[in-house]
Amino acid sequence: MNICVYHRVPQQPIYGSQLLPLSTLREKAPEIYDVQRRKYESRQELELVTIPYLDCLWGDVIFMTSIHPRVLVDTFAAYGFNLSGDYFQVPVRSLDLSALCLLQPQMKLPTPQDFSPFRVSDLEREVSCQMRRYLKENQESNEDPFLFAYSQHVLYRGNITISSLEIISISS
Repeated sequence: MNICVYHRVPQQPIYGSQLLPLSTLREKAPEIYDVQRRKYESRQELELVTIPYLDCLWGDVIFMTSIHPRVLVDTFAAYGFNLSGDYFQVPVRSLDLSALCLLQPQMKLPTPQDFSPFRVSDLEREVSCQMRRYLKENQESNEDPFLFAYSQHVLYRGNITISSLEIISISS
């Protein structure tokens, strides 16, 4: 069975043929880093979060989801949000398993207990009830939600070569 995780294709240019963590973008492509970092402007404290199991900081990893983009797009659409777009489909077998871990985020600063070692059997494939409640609250308050709030994150310490990845285009 080909187990995959997913990363939204950035609307901004990608540096070369790889997905890079923020800390690497800062060094190699400051103009792309400046654009990507904006999503953390109201959450700058995340830069100081240490990622257990990977012995690095928040900006040293690439964030992915284990939930298929079709499920995410349909869920967001049900609450009036558009998550249509392109997504990289990343086969887990193409990654260094020792450079992966899982994060079960809440709407708070992550603590070490929110992280767990990577195991394929622990990958979530459905949207949580908490995420649905969060989307409903954002719909009612007319606020844009964070894209993957209350959704398990797959964290990867390293670069991901994108030339051989399939891109999935999903619209609502």
